Amino acid sequence: MKDTIRFVITLVIVTLLSSFILSLLYTKVRAKIELQQKAVQNDAINFVLDNPHKLEEVQSADHKYWKGLDSEGNLKGYVVLCEGKGFSSTIKIIAGVDVNGKINKIRVIAQQETPGLGAAMNAVKSNKYIWDLITGKKREKVDPNPYFQKQFFGTNYNKLEIVKRNPEKKGEIEALTGATISSKAVVKAIKDGIAGVMAAEEGGEK
Repeated sequence: MKDTIRFVITLVIVTLLSSFILSLLYTKVRAKIELQQKAVQNDAINFVLDNPHKLEEVQSADHKYWKGLDSEGNLKGYVVLCEGKGFSSTIKIIAGVDVNGKINKIRVIAQQETPGLGAAMNAVKSNKYIWDLITGKKREKVDPNPYFQKQFFGTNYNKLEIVKRNPEKKGEIEALTGATISSKAVVKAIKDGIAGVMAAEEGGEK
């Protein structure tokens, strides 16, 4: 009987101690993750609106965005946090747009879509080949912007639409191969996010 009680007490102590250690580790790791996510978001905010002089954050019930101001205090555009449900994850995008709804740049800051398919939204095209290592041939640096995301640069948000291949006009976005759902999710998130901000700025929401 005494052995049983001793075993139970030991088990409880070990369980409590393990829970405490795991909780402590989680708290520390979560803090680091949040700091990293914040850094990624801040970098994207400056990127999509070409480093505005000042940012004013606006938070409402449905939208989170920033007003980008130039050095004279004039409105340069908006930075919009867009979110949408992809094939296997929530996709988060930061979009920079001018006052007329023209997208400057976008950056996907979070996604866990299928590797090689939807996750290719963050892929950068490479012009390097394995035989370059053998021949020593040097090639020009490639554009560091993911080719899928670059399609959005300079387009009007309300003209965005997904096409399977060979886009012919501005606003047509070529879908990622084998990832139409993920591609459409990005387009919808951007259109909905920017539309909400435009409506808010026009007086539909404060």
